[in-house]
Amino acid sequence: MNREKERAKYIQLVQQMTGYNSIPTIEDKIAEYENKKPQTFAEKNGFSKELYNNPNITAFSYYCMLFHGIRFQRLEVLEAIFQDREIRCGNKIRTSIESYDGTTKSIWAGDYREENCNLGEYVSVTPYDDEWNIKGIIAPTTRAYEFNNFVRNHVFFIIKGHIDAIETFFLPWEEYNALKNSEIKHKNLYSYAHEEFLVKDHIPLEDVLAIGVDKQYYMDGDIDETISEIIKLMKEYEIPIPLIDMSTSKVLFQLGDDLTIRKSGFSQ
Repeated sequence: MNREKERAKYIQLVQQMTGYNSIPTIEDKIAEYENKKPQTFAEKNGFSKELYNNPNITAFSYYCMLFHGIRFQRLEVLEAIFQDREIRCGNKIRTSIESYDGTTKSIWAGDYREENCNLGEYVSVTPYDDEWNIKGIIAPTTRAYEFNNFVRNHVFFIIKGHIDAIETFFLPWEEYNALKNSEIKHKNLYSYAHEEFLVKDHIPLEDVLAIGVDKQYYMDGDIDETISEIIKLMKEYEIPIPLIDMSTSKVLFQLGDDLTIRKSGFSQ
């Protein structure tokens, strides 16, 4: 009886807070989200394309940028991006590449494809986040945790925020999975990660300002050896953008002379 009373109180609270007559279902949530028009990252923040022509806006202007992470141990994906001169969606990632050293390298792109929120048709990107909650102890917010997990702990691309990156609507994992396995029709994009934006098909390297690592945050393996491998690839494929360390906001490597560095808005 007590449990029934508690449930009745909960339903009443839900009604007061949401306007629903019962506990909202996944159908209720999707119906509500489908009435919303998704925006791009630039639209949500008022960033124009001209902003990124400002010499004072560099890859270190993190809050104006979008980020795409690649697992450190999968530098064959990075090499494929260098060869293609673009970051491709999962369905367009090649299964193997001919490396500069003459070897054939396999690329397992399973987790880039249909089972993820990007549906294999989009490239996932996310804004910068380094916010912390202080509640007796110092702890990262959910968004900061996700940024650290998907970006900082990998080699990542720092991308101009004016690209056509469409916002997704957040659903907890259980609800996202329920939607995925349902027959509910929807036109908007959904994700179980906070602040995920999706770019259709590919992102050209022309829209990338820098390649980044975070030497202070990454703790799984020898990051210096990984950095050496990245630099070797950048030299081989003549990648003109800088490699930076987010923990110190310093340039680790820049192809070319001082003039190239100045034109990119960076200094050693």
